[in-house]
Amino acid sequence: MSAVTYPSPDFPAFAGISVDVPDGWEPRVLPAAQLVMVEPAGAGPFRANVVVTVSRFAGEATLDAVAGQAVARMAGAPGFRELGRESAERGGFPTFRLSGSWTDPQVGEVSQTVTLYEVAHHGVRDLVEVTTSSGGGEGAPAWPAVQAIQESVRVSTRATE
Repeated sequence: MSAVTYPSPDFPAFAGISVDVPDGWEPRVLPAAQLVMVEPAGAGPFRANVVVTVSRFAGEATLDAVAGQAVARMAGAPGFRELGRESAERGGFPTFRLSGSWTDPQVGEVSQTVTLYEVAHHGVRDLVEVTTSSGGGEGAPAWPAVQAIQESVRVSTRATE
């Protein structure tokens, strides 16, 4: 019997990520998310937030295919209005970014930006998804903060241990 270890050369660690958030934002734990931060309580019915997930690309999956799924998911929201989309290289990695807003019956207008990174490293490809959300639309006080968070994202490959 042999022992196997994660991370290791056979099982590389996921891509690393860091973001800058405004002072006072609070950490949260969500299933399947590697990083979650929310603005302080009392900011309104919807607390602006950033949620980061990292997963391994399956087989021959492509960034374009995953981007298409993200577009379909966001476009399915009631009253969806696209604010912009872009495919670009960020930090040396291919990315896709989509911003949009819609009306939620409980909290009103919600604006969201999703950026998908394809991170190839150590013989694998990881999908890093950075989602920032704020209430009140793009004119709301939190909108510039969540856009600044998106611009602050740093993704890295990590060596196996």
